[in-house]
Amino acid sequence: MEFFVVPYTRTSAAVPVLGRLPTLRVVQSLSAGVEDLLPHVAPEVTLCNARASKHRTPDTEAHRPGCRP
Repeated sequence: MEFFVVPYTRTSAAVPVLGRLPTLRVVQSLSAGVEDLLPHVAPEVTLCNARASKHRTPDTEAHRPGCRP
C-alpha cells in the first residue's frame, strides 16, 4: 500500500498500521492538524493534511514530516 488515509478521529488506531506499510509513500490526514502523526511518519513519506478542505478548494497542503503548516 502506497497511499494511506487516516480515518477521521482515529489517529491512535492508525498509528500502529503505519509502521507495517513498507511501501508507504503518502499519508493523508482528514483533519487540519497533523502534529500527532509527525513522530510516526517516516521522513521519506509525504504527509498531507486537510487544512484547505473547509474552504472548498480541491487540493490539500503537503508537508514533510517535522514541518508545521
